[in-house]
Amino acid sequence: MTEGLVDFATLQLPDRPSRWLIAPVGATAATPDAVAPPFPLLSADELADRLETELASLERTTRIARVGRRMAFVQRSRVFQFPDAIAAEAIALPDGGSAPILYSVSRVGYFDFGVNRARLEALLDRLRR
Repeated sequence: MTEGLVDFATLQLPDRPSRWLIAPVGATAATPDAVAPPFPLLSADELADRLETELASLERTTRIARVGRRMAFVQRSRVFQFPDAIAAEAIALPDGGSAPILYSVSRVGYFDFGVNRARLEALLDRLRR
């Protein structure tokens, strides 16, 4: 397995508040914190390319890996440079279109003050445009 890539089929969420998972119902082993919206007009490949573009455009963010429609990034905090891992995958929906699976988790500290949630919600807003 390539470094940083998450296998969402087996993902176990850490028991701490410094993480956030957005996914379609039933798409991950873990229960998502929020349900991902469908993108009915985008194929999974198109959505993966848009995810990569949007994630790569975030400040202080580095792509770690991409294999197919799965990707991993690290974003560092502005002041202390603490790393947050961001994993994303675009999946095809049975009735057409696609949906993202998005996971963001702090690598340092117990609390994140809502940063991971805000990051993924802002990403979804950018994808919807």
